[in-house]
Amino acid sequence: MPSTGQRSSEHSNSTNRRRDYVFFTDRDCDGPIYRALVDAGLRVERHDDHFSPYRIVQDHEWIPLCSQNGWIGVTSDQRMRYNRLALMAVRQFGARILVNVGSANHPTKGANFVASLGLIYDFLDVTPAPFIARVYLRQEGVRPWWPER
Repeated sequence: MPSTGQRSSEHSNSTNRRRDYVFFTDRDCDGPIYRALVDAGLRVERHDDHFSPYRIVQDHEWIPLCSQNGWIGVTSDQRMRYNRLALMAVRQFGARILVNVGSANHPTKGANFVASLGLIYDFLDVTPAPFIARVYLRQEGVRPWWPER
């Protein structure tokens, strides 16, 4: 909010808030989703910039890197909340993970993520770590998935 007490537009708010968060795209979100976030002016760390592109890195391996750097993890792996090791890492390291959910290709999921930034920022601003949250298609919202609140 501006100090004048005037309410700023949502776009202005989203633009200013882009500097507040760094997103980490896991290997599943490399390519079109990563590109959509970068093209939108977000600060994004890429999986392959931190891990070998020739090795499959499990969720419980990249989650600590995200958390220790204060990054928000972005994935399309909807099974993550059933992965015991991933959940332990989210809990232990206080991670914040956003999962793109819904049946769509990666370019559509990337465009939806960018279109949902206002909702995502609102969620991140008020939701304490650790969490795994769903980002729905068609800008339907961001909702906690784990732990159930």
